[in-house]
Amino acid sequence: MSETQNPGGAPAAGWSLRRRLFVTFVVLGILVAAGTVLAGVSLARLNSAQHRQVDRLDPASQVSDDLFISLLNQETALRGFALTHQEDFLAPYATGRARTDADLRRLHALLVHEPASSADLDALEAEARRWQQTYTAPALAVIRMTPSGTIPPVQFNRGKTMFDAIRANYDRLNLSVAEARRHARDQLRTSTQFLIGLVVGAAVLAVLISLTLFRSLRRWITTPLSALRREVRTVAGGDLEHPVVVTGPPDIVEVATDAELMRRRLLDEYFAAVEARSQAQAAAEQVAFQAQELRRSNAELEQFAYIASHDLQEPLRKVASFCQMLDRRYSGQLDERADQYIAFAVDGAKRMQNLINDLLAFSRVGRTTAGFRPVDLAACVANAQGDLETLLAESEAVVEVGELPAVSGDVSLLRQLFINLIGNAVKFRGDDPPRIRLSAERADDFWAITVSDNGIGIDPRYNEKVFAIFARLHPREQYEGTGIGLALCRKIVEFHGGTIDVVTDPLPAGSLGGATLRFTLPAAVPATLTPEPASAGTGVRGNPSRTGES
Repeated sequence: MSETQNPGGAPAAGWSLRRRLFVTFVVLGILVAAGTVLAGVSLARLNSAQHRQVDRLDPASQVSDDLFISLLNQETALRGFALTHQEDFLAPYATGRARTDADLRRLHALLVHEPASSADLDALEAEARRWQQTYTAPALAVIRMTPSGTIPPVQFNRGKTMFDAIRANYDRLNLSVAEARRHARDQLRTSTQFLIGLVVGAAVLAVLISLTLFRSLRRWITTPLSALRREVRTVAGGDLEHPVVVTGPPDIVEVATDAELMRRRLLDEYFAAVEARSQAQAAAEQVAFQAQELRRSNAELEQFAYIASHDLQEPLRKVASFCQMLDRRYSGQLDERADQYIAFAVDGAKRMQNLINDLLAFSRVGRTTAGFRPVDLAACVANAQGDLETLLAESEAVVEVGELPAVSGDVSLLRQLFINLIGNAVKFRGDDPPRIRLSAERADDFWAITVSDNGIGIDPRYNEKVFAIFARLHPREQYEGTGIGLALCRKIVEFHGGTIDVVTDPLPAGSLGGATLRFTLPAAVPATLTPEPASAGTGVRGNPSRTGES
């Protein structure tokens, strides 16, 4: 079976590793089965030869000797009785006859599978029976009838001739049994030698099979896997351009092919990552450049804010001051149109001052803070009401404050937030005296604070527009202001990590029917710090009567 190679990811051909192992173990199974059958046959032959030799022929040889001795004892006992007429001499005769019958039965059982020896045994038995019936029994009767001291008329020569025939048959039986024993020994030796040869051959074959199997497994599995491991480790070590090429069975070649495909994907992703990194680096450089430009722009804006707060407001104050002086000094001395022009100039200067102040307050959110600290929102609302005391008293407004939490934030910015929200609720009131209701509830990791009033409300179409800077929904003659109040509120809330929106549908419980705004603030407050009350006189200040509109 030829080995295959993955030439750049091409599918491998040839026998798979599973098929090779299957064929190998089938062949091994056949060899083991054949060896088992041969060993079984050899053991059966060896057992048969051993049984023939040990259990039949060897006992048969011994019993045949016992049989002849029994016959010989009968003949000797008969002669002694004939000479002495003493009954004691007949004891071996009786014992011999009983032993003869037993030995014959046993010999027949032992030689039943030996035809030649069985035939010789039959001949011996026939001669012995004829000798007993025609010689020993009549001779014994004659001897008994012959008086003691006389020689009985027994034909001892005839008995000797007949016993010689028995002896000859016994010799033939011994020869046939000896021949059978020799043949059995040869068969036993042959079976033993065959079994020993089979064991030695099986051992040699096992060694050869083990060596062949070892070389095959090394060639099919160990060597390809080692090569694959080296190739993969080379790639894993950082050499992504090293191709993964392995020779071996299709199974391992397919694994190597998959590894090669993975290497190519990794290489593509690496080049893509390098390209993305270069792009990210270029983007980072661009961001750094833009950040530098932004810092420069912020510095210029801060410089502009300083100029606006000093250099621009001073001429505006002079313009407004001289226009007011003109109004007081020459009021009624000029015509009506001149008085109107002077009033326009004073109003424009004042509005310009308010606009500059609000714009400065908007730009300073997040830049002038001293850091976040725990702040009690209830104290913040109380301070905001103090700042709006005159406005609330003139409008007969009622502020209902529920239980408010402590949050982490800038105290001055949060107070300005409540000043703007409460001031807007008073400014955009209806015919009834203003009512403002503040409440809070926990929403996951945030506190949601709701500010509701009974004023004119907000058209849902403008829920987002009201938070745009300088956005106005009503004419200046109807409601004064610069249109920056709610934009400042959104900037303060987002600076604290929360959101602010107009709630329209569904209205929360406790809503007063006018505008309802809800903003969120993070709920985490360090447990080791005590909430700081919002003291009046700090932070961003603004005229609540001129806050931005909803």
